Amino acid sequence: MKINLRFLKKKTGKNKGFALIELICAVALFAVVLTPIFASMITSMRVNNKSRKVMIATEVAEDVMESVRDKTYAGVRNTLTSLNTGSVSGKDSLVLFDSNIYSTSANAVTVSSGSITATASIDVQTMENNQITAYTTECRNKLISVGADAKKTLYCPNGPVLNTALSGECLTYFALTNIQRYQYHFDALVVFTPTIQDKIHTNTANDDMYYSYQVKVLVFDADISDAGCTSRFTGMPVAVMTAGIRNK
Repeated sequence: MKINLRFLKKKTGKNKGFALIELICAVALFAVVLTPIFASMITSMRVNNKSRKVMIATEVAEDVMESVRDKTYAGVRNTLTSLNTGSVSGKDSLVLFDSNIYSTSANAVTVSSGSITATASIDVQTMENNQITAYTTECRNKLISVGADAKKTLYCPNGPVLNTALSGECLTYFALTNIQRYQYHFDALVVFTPTIQDKIHTNTANDDMYYSYQVKVLVFDADISDAGCTSRFTGMPVAVMTAGIRNK
């Protein structure tokens, strides 16, 4: 049987380039359709990642608050003072996670309270804002010397005196650096603000016995690759938690 090859060549020749044009059109069509889909997926992934970070930061804040809320303010100060001479454990620990690493004297570094004033004329909110501004600055400066990737407890057992007539009554705070959870790194600042100013400045110890402190835990994103630590303890916290504890 004889096959007419010239006929096949002729037919094939007429279709030259047709498949390429069709392919280009198909690719262009897919690009138009898929581009917004991919953009939506990327946005969704970013939102999910941010939500996951907030959720984990909230867990960190809860863990820190859980350790503090079981103590009185005097108990917190005693724990911080104990870090000067040795480690603390059990119910005296600052926090119970990460194998008690933040409650050892080897990882504890004292910091200054900065320029904080505590007078009867300052309302609680203003005083708290002043504390946060001063404490974040002190922690950021201290991180430069201890190392951006260090896991440290920065603490100030003896801050400004609240009442000169009452022995030992002063402000304090502490911070935990480079708390790692999954792929995220956080810094946590714990601020204590007295809620009844007039009680602080009386001269009667009994009046000063049971006033409460507001405890605020602020969890910040920690960029441990930032050797200069300029981004640490800055911006809006990823998570914030507030509670109250008794003075003594």
